[in-house]
Amino acid sequence: MHRFVVFLRGINVGGHIVVKEKLKEAFTSLSFQNVSTYKQSGNVIFETDLANPQDIKVKIEEKLHSTVGYEVATFVRTIPQLKSQEKEGTSFLVTFLAIEPPSFPLQFL
Repeated sequence: MHRFVVFLRGINVGGHIVVKEKLKEAFTSLSFQNVSTYKQSGNVIFETDLANPQDIKVKIEEKLHSTVGYEVATFVRTIPQLKSQEKEGTSFLVTFLAIEPPSFPLQFL
């Protein structure tokens, strides 16, 4: 069994509201186990027999689109990936990007 954390971008913004019970129900319907949501933030942790984060991402995005009626950007991370970012006594802001950003320095016209 593999444990994943999913970050859903913009799930509860722009007039859209998805209560955590509905979100949990959507993830449970995908046969994910031990599903837990954090408030209505769009952060979900669960376990699954699936091992490929990309396959999980596609399943979640398709399910959410059919459930909430709009596309939800989904970022799937393993527990080891998140723990590798931990540093004792510090805190930081994490931003996940859908694509790799351009190299710096940026050139402006």
